[in-house]
Amino acid sequence: MKVITPEQGFSSFLNIFKEVQGLKQKVVVWQLVEGGRRVITDTLFISYSGDTKTINILPPAEVLNPTLPLYFFIDASEVIFKSKIQVMGTKFIAVDFPNEIRKLDESEESIAFKKNHLSTNWVTKTATSSVDRFSDHVRVKTMKERSSRDQDFLNSEFNPVNLDEDDKIYADKRESPRVRPKGEKLVKVVRKGESNVHIMKLFDLSRGGMGFLSFTPDHFPKGSEIYVTGFDAFELDDPLIGTIMAHRAVDETNVEFKIGVKFNEGQE
Repeated sequence: MKVITPEQGFSSFLNIFKEVQGLKQKVVVWQLVEGGRRVITDTLFISYSGDTKTINILPPAEVLNPTLPLYFFIDASEVIFKSKIQVMGTKFIAVDFPNEIRKLDESEESIAFKKNHLSTNWVTKTATSSVDRFSDHVRVKTMKERSSRDQDFLNSEFNPVNLDEDDKIYADKRESPRVRPKGEKLVKVVRKGESNVHIMKLFDLSRGGMGFLSFTPDHFPKGSEIYVTGFDAFELDDPLIGTIMAHRAVDETNVEFKIGVKFNEGQE
């Protein structure tokens, strides 16, 4: 993910806004309201000004709260940013230029922001699983019960490396430390009762659980059960079974979240 600030490239800001306005690209905006719920709706850019550093948008169908931050996602330009509402008019809404614009690379865009319906249904990229739907016949398997290829792969992944601050805080409560992947690694997740495989970015991994990153934490409610079917190109012969335990924003924008998973007992 590339971060652009006004100091680094004010012209880049203007070029992005010019393209969005000129091509009348659809813009998704959302606010985080009480209880963590997201109000998501569509809008269009009406105009922008580099002098006043404001953007005028068409009032969306959903009523916005002028006191809350407003988040933008522009699909065609693959950018997200956070802004503040200055004027709530009947014909336009004026917002500040953002402090930064985050431009997604292709893998992030395809994994996190593909949507069935742009205004209401945010979903992760899905893929067809070649394995039967991991339904009620799935049970916890110990490491000894797993295939030799599963054992070799998982044992190679469960090797402690540097811990982040969150892991240090909870280290005494975990049986094994979390492993940060060496470079970018993807994990394949199936929610119990679903038929889709969600391909997410792996944050950390241990014999007791893992964390993955999501822009849509509502798709992974706390207490729900998931099946981990593979990592990158590797497909597990038998999925790991886990429970969603926590959501934690990874930065102050509350756009991306770490989803904490505890593996069901007996899989070590």
